[in-house]
Amino acid sequence: MISTLALTAGALWPRAGQAVLLALPPGAPAEAAFGAPDWRIRSISSRGPVTLILAMPETPDADPARLRRMVGASLAWLAAPPDDCRQP
Repeated sequence: MISTLALTAGALWPRAGQAVLLALPPGAPAEAAFGAPDWRIRSISSRGPVTLILAMPETPDADPARLRRMVGASLAWLAAPPDDCRQP
């Protein structure tokens, strides 16, 4: 079971140049995301007390870990599967 969870987490772990979904803790301001270099904010929405930000990379080397730290997000995960994993 642990190996299944590890594979799932590895598949959802964002890498450079991939769109990410960020979850901000309750009360955290989402405005910091707009100043992030190499990222374009696609949407901001609230789900209860949590704010979700969908961010698209503007360059192939845009680092999601740096974006997560800059915004103060508690979680960041892959927003869409890589192109080679999508169904036609």
